[in-house]
Amino acid sequence: MLGGSLVSEVYSEFREGVAILSLCRPVANTLSPTMRAELFQHLEQAYSDAALKGVILRGIGECFSTGLDLAEYDDGLASPDVSELCTLIEDGPKPVVMALHGSAFGAGFELALAGSVRIAKTETTAALPELSFGLIPCGGATQRLPRLVGAHSSLDFMLTGRVLDVSDPLLEGVFDLVTELDPTELALQLVKELSSTGQWPRTKESVAGLADPFAYRQAINEASLRLLNRGDAVDCLLRCVEAAQLLPYSQGLALEKSALEDLRTSKSARAQRHLYLAEKKATMVQVAENPVQHEQTVVFLGHNKHLGALVSLCHSRGADVVLLDADAEQALNKHQRIKAVYEQAVEAGQLSAAACESNLSKLSAGTGFDALKHADIVFDMQKGAADSDLPSLKETCVWIAIDGNEPGDRFDENPVMTLSFPQFGEGIRFAEIAIADGAGKDAVDTVARFCSGQGRTLLKTTAASGGIANRLQSALFLAALEMVAAGQSPEEVDDAAGLIGLSLGPFHQIDEIGLSNVAIQLDRFMERHGLPRTSGLSLLVSRISDSREHSGAVRGFYLLGAADPALLSWLEAWRRKHSHPSAVSCSSRDVALALHGALLNEAVSLLEEGAVQRASDIDVTSVAALRMGRDTGGPLFLSDLHGLLPIVLTMQEWENVVRPLWGPHKTLREMVNNGRSFY
Repeated sequence: MLGGSLVSEVYSEFREGVAILSLCRPVANTLSPTMRAELFQHLEQAYSDAALKGVILRGIGECFSTGLDLAEYDDGLASPDVSELCTLIEDGPKPVVMALHGSAFGAGFELALAGSVRIAKTETTAALPELSFGLIPCGGATQRLPRLVGAHSSLDFMLTGRVLDVSDPLLEGVFDLVTELDPTELALQLVKELSSTGQWPRTKESVAGLADPFAYRQAINEASLRLLNRGDAVDCLLRCVEAAQLLPYSQGLALEKSALEDLRTSKSARAQRHLYLAEKKATMVQVAENPVQHEQTVVFLGHNKHLGALVSLCHSRGADVVLLDADAEQALNKHQRIKAVYEQAVEAGQLSAAACESNLSKLSAGTGFDALKHADIVFDMQKGAADSDLPSLKETCVWIAIDGNEPGDRFDENPVMTLSFPQFGEGIRFAEIAIADGAGKDAVDTVARFCSGQGRTLLKTTAASGGIANRLQSALFLAALEMVAAGQSPEEVDDAAGLIGLSLGPFHQIDEIGLSNVAIQLDRFMERHGLPRTSGLSLLVSRISDSREHSGAVRGFYLLGAADPALLSWLEAWRRKHSHPSAVSCSSRDVALALHGALLNEAVSLLEEGAVQRASDIDVTSVAALRMGRDTGGPLFLSDLHGLLPIVLTMQEWENVVRPLWGPHKTLREMVNNGRSFY
């Protein structure tokens, strides 16, 4: 029989005695409570209809399903939850064949695991990313997946949260058929065959992944040792995968459900969910509906540590890349370094030989500025290129100054933007983009198209902001220096910083960036705020000058990353010389609250200036650029979790030291008085 009925989130039709149920909810077929309820009802109806042989489950649109809306975890999953739905599919009296395409992520992949058979189109991808939200899978994946592929592959897949092609060796045994053909047509024939035999696979009965008990146990033990003290979610995941071998199936499912509920309400999981959603909001992904299709030319002037990553990014976008340098030897060296990186990637299996050859064919180097005439994008890493040396640019060319490189008055007609990366590390996963005044949508789209996507966060800010990460970091550094000037030791401050989730304390960060660089950064910060030189900055400058005088080089606050035995006596001498009290003692909690307060004051200033679009942008920046733990959710979310009052009270105790740094912003006072929070 052939027929159909359109429902709000599940479309049903019947062909040759088979019910075809299609998930059809914008966006990405997220498994909303309404969709789950409707799917549950359709399955029950199909099971009870004697005329139907079985069911095909598929997705309409670009994917099968990307799983749950994270916001649903805040109040708990409504019934039927994903676990109940998966059990209904797995235990049903008729075969349910999964016809997959696009993406099957999270709970969407768990639905597929519960099916009798899984047929996937070749380009389909799968992932279980829950651990990155401080959670574990919610639909039985910790019990079903190990039965199919064993503990080692299951843990690799779930612990990393990687997006894998369905043909990846790690998922061997999960998908029964990967095809270039229409999965629905193949599923239709398969349902009829299974129905005629009266037998079909049930994942809970699979033993392939449990066949080698010793290897299974070894995988659990190795992961447990490697991931010791990595957080509650990791511990829960390991226990659940271990239970798949040790406990009856139903008890394993119950353990997963109980563990998930404990995690769901934890502060860490709430923080990580907040941060994930904040990153999605912050990322610039809106591009023109009809983007320019021609291959673009990207020119790099000068170089810095991000050159290789940016060139690779441009090649992934199909662009031709030109490396320009006033020095011919430098230009050639840059070309050779990038060539070597590509060749090493081929050797490591990270890049195909064909892709390497294609990238190198789109890479050239030179010294003449004539190449700028043809540029669509210019990444300016060169300090002080003479205006007279530069030719006229294409009207549509976008000039991007990297990491504070000031373009000056070079261009009147072309939009100039500033792209800034965190000072730590070599990666380009996070960047701030300061949009030039008058930049049109096409120019913004060009930048977004090149720099967003693939897990990158591109945060939009204003040209006048001075850099979000820079200002937050400066507030943190200045607060740390002021507390040391007042009597704390750098080690005490760094240890206390761990209480607000900083994986690397401010003095370790200062040493890593370089004391002279930080002094310049703080000078600019204080000029912005109209501050005279503070004790903290004087201490930093003295450390720079004294170490140069005695050793010829700037000595940091640590010696090769460890405590410097001579530092405490140097600090005491400095305090006596500058009439500062010695050994003023504060608890670690008070130091942590004072650091937190300095960050909040600067954050509120940024918000009121309109330097960021939303409060959560501050949290995203702090985690990416200040090395604040994801399980804190960032400084604003953390203050909501633990309360603003103790922070403000501590700020009031310190405000006489540097009032603009610690005098509670009027917004913070109002929030405390009115019981308001940031979120």
